[in-house]
Amino acid sequence: MLSRIGERWTMPACLQIDRGMAKFGDLRAALPGVSAKVLSETLTRLERDGLIGRKVIDSRPPSVEYHLTPLGEGLLQTLRVVVDWAVEYAPLIEEARRSYDDRNSLQLQPCGTAEQRQSCVLPRPHLAESRRH
Repeated sequence: MLSRIGERWTMPACLQIDRGMAKFGDLRAALPGVSAKVLSETLTRLERDGLIGRKVIDSRPPSVEYHLTPLGEGLLQTLRVVVDWAVEYAPLIEEARRSYDDRNSLQLQPCGTAEQRQSCVLPRPHLAESRRH
């Protein structure tokens, strides 16, 4: 199930269905970049897993409306906690990334001759030492 949640179009489709965009064409328009085939496959898997339901509307042409099931609503409710956490801690995560990148980036050395330019970019000493151990 975790792999299903992590699939590219699973959560965007569920979120759109939750927002009331329940027809296939509406979903496709709201999810730029998804092909009709991939969206259809995603919706089929979500229905098979019990996260969404579908209702065929007797119209010309026939149409289908999708809705979240109680399982799907529970999943979104649970994932909203993760999303809220990510939003709240995004500045700290970005700060940690910058700090890591600063500590682990390559240090540029001044270069002069052509021979020296071949070895201008050297790893920081603490990285070179840790690679030897």
